[in-house]
Amino acid sequence: MRARDDSAATTGAGLAAEVARALVIASALARVAGTLSLAADIRRSRERHRQDVLIRKLWTAVKGIPPGTVLEDPVTRSRVSAERDGGFLILAIADPVDYPDAEATVARYTLGYWSVQARPPLCRHLAGIHDTSPAQMRWQQRERLAEFNAMTSAAEVTTEELAALVVQVARCSATHRR
Repeated sequence: MRARDDSAATTGAGLAAEVARALVIASALARVAGTLSLAADIRRSRERHRQDVLIRKLWTAVKGIPPGTVLEDPVTRSRVSAERDGGFLILAIADPVDYPDAEATVARYTLGYWSVQARPPLCRHLAGIHDTSPAQMRWQQRERLAEFNAMTSAAEVTTEELAALVVQVARCSATHRR
């Protein structure tokens, strides 16, 4: 029985040493991964903060567009409007009026729900001029669109695009006030 106990003790000590070695390696990897993750979060959060500020400016500008009013951009001649539907505030930018209806598209940006603005990243919904708005879609369909965008990032609006949208809405609003 003594030999069996000795071999079990030796095997147990070897196993303990292997587990300790694996823990040391795992803790070193966790430190490196944690540092890289923190750096990525800092870099991403700076960009997200810029987007958050631009979304807030866009939210404020679009809230100032009267309901049912379609503004024309003097530079691009595109139609800009604020859609308020089911608690959603949506910026809609459509092709110019002289564009054929069959080919006309509209880009919709959901800026928020009730009195809460959207969080970055903001997504664009590009559709035909007569297609339904994201606000009129069932929640399951909106969830599928969000999942698709999370996988592909295809509909995310960049910071530069947000800045251009803020300028475009301000330009349209200034022309409308004259």
